[in-house]
Amino acid sequence: MLRTMMKSKIHRATVTQADLHY
Repeated sequence: MLRTMMKSKIHRATVTQADLHY
């Protein structure tokens, strides 16, 4: 469960960064 949370957190951060770049 913790691993999934970390994964989703990282994925969310990456998506946010991509949005900022656009």
